[in-house]
Amino acid sequence: MILYYTAGQKTKVFAHALHDVLRQPMQELKSPLNEKSFFIFRALYLAVTGKGYPVSNMPEKIDGKEIYLCSPVWGGNVAGPAWYFLNNANLEGVKVNLLLTCGSVTGSERYRKKALESLQLAGCEPGDIYVFATGKGVPEHSVIVEQLREMLPPNVIG
Repeated sequence: MILYYTAGQKTKVFAHALHDVLRQPMQELKSPLNEKSFFIFRALYLAVTGKGYPVSNMPEKIDGKEIYLCSPVWGGNVAGPAWYFLNNANLEGVKVNLLLTCGSVTGSERYRKKALESLQLAGCEPGDIYVFATGKGVPEHSVIVEQLREMLPPNVIG
């Protein structure tokens, strides 16, 4: 299963490319953060403090023993709705892989380390963590698909 949160649509493009590679069900995590009226500073605070921000369509059941959670990086960590999901979903016995999108590659290792801590705090089995720097634009869908095919273990590719 692939779950994703996106505010500016960049992460959505990566989630859809991941879906094309893995051929797994996909669901967008919806939040009031998707509304333009939400103050970005509050969202950033919630991401940095690990409190998250409620998701209005939490999956009732996690299908399978492994999921992929796609999230933008906010304040050096996963976005608030992704935090909320990690802290409130029943992830016992579930391996959680993260696909993070960020503006710059310079913080990739720091983001990876912080994301691993987030997974451990959530009590799930940490999986692989992939960080993609998008800069000001998003690569073509086919380029992302090719990168994912090169990065992901061959046994998970659909």
